[in-house]
Amino acid sequence: MLLNQTCVIQYVIMNEKEIDKIIDKAIKRNNDQNAVVLENMRSDFKMFGDLLSSVRDEVKQNGKHIDSLENKVDVMDNRLGSLENKVDSMNDKLDANFEETGRLKVEKADREELEKIDIRLTKFETQTT
Repeated sequence: MLLNQTCVIQYVIMNEKEIDKIIDKAIKRNNDQNAVVLENMRSDFKMFGDLLSSVRDEVKQNGKHIDSLENKVDVMDNRLGSLENKVDSMNDKLDANFEETGRLKVEKADREELEKIDIRLTKFETQTT
């Protein structure tokens, strides 16, 4: 039992080649019980390696997908910046139009006032003559 625990600890620490060496030595010693356990460990390790490889492939694909999404977000960010600039420009134009409209209203009021004064002056002149 102690040999099995030792092998498990070594399994976690060592790489695949070292584990294969240990397995081969145990098989050569004709220690059937340990050989079966080690063969199972070898099989489990290979299965783990295959699964790890597929996980790495998925991570790579997800990384590519994330890169693609980041590029799309960058494009959208640039478009948003462009739209913000256009909105700012339109606001500036609107402000200028409001100022011009206010000035025109003042001029119109001044003109109407002048016309009223002119009418009163004309009436006054016709009355005095």
